[in-house]
Amino acid sequence: CRRLERHFRIAGQTVSVRETSIEDGGLGHCVWDSGVALGIWLSINARETVHGRRVLELGSGVGITGIAVLLAGATSAVLSDFIPEGESSARASMQDGTSQDDAARQADTLLKLLPNNAESSGVEPELVTTMGLDWNQCLDESFQAAEKFPVVIGSDLIYEVDTAKALCAAVLKHIADDGVLYLMSQTGRPGVAEVHRLLEEAGSLTTQDFVLENDYGVTDVMLATFRPGPSQG
Repeated sequence: CRRLERHFRIAGQTVSVRETSIEDGGLGHCVWDSGVALGIWLSINARETVHGRRVLELGSGVGITGIAVLLAGATSAVLSDFIPEGESSARASMQDGTSQDDAARQADTLLKLLPNNAESSGVEPELVTTMGLDWNQCLDESFQAAEKFPVVIGSDLIYEVDTAKALCAAVLKHIADDGVLYLMSQTGRPGVAEVHRLLEEAGSLTTQDFVLENDYGVTDVMLATFRPGPSQG
């Protein structure tokens, strides 16, 4: 399968990740621009955001952002990616043309790749754990997260509107009462606005626009910062 090793210089630290093919890793098979942008922003602002804190990354993919925050001083991180469970995920897989078996295999590939990428970047193995997580399961009122996190991060997690509720449920089930979410998204995607709307109903949300520039061009991205609690709307 395709394996491409890439190196990113982020706030003075080198993040080294190995990518895989889209057949083997699904949408998380490679580094996306929002992940680079969020890694840069969190590393630059590490003292106020992740330094000394335990972090959960949703939709880690190959792990560039989660690894970046560990190098920036997070105490430890759980790097998670989608692993399908139950009938709701089976229906979603049928709709997007991916079988549940293929989705499970792709998730397994990423969850095995993540610790290796962290180690290649100089992260101590004991600081990293991985977790398979089906966001659809978080929609069930009876779902109880094994742990609540002071910081939850994610990048390029939402494309279509129909996955917004499950993503927000995953956030709300895993974020501490006094925690914070940092979500970086490429602008112009229909699901982003719906995620922001749902989060505003569950707490306070602020957004900032950025432009990521590299050798391939520029990408417009938006950072959403969410804190649970009474809605500010």
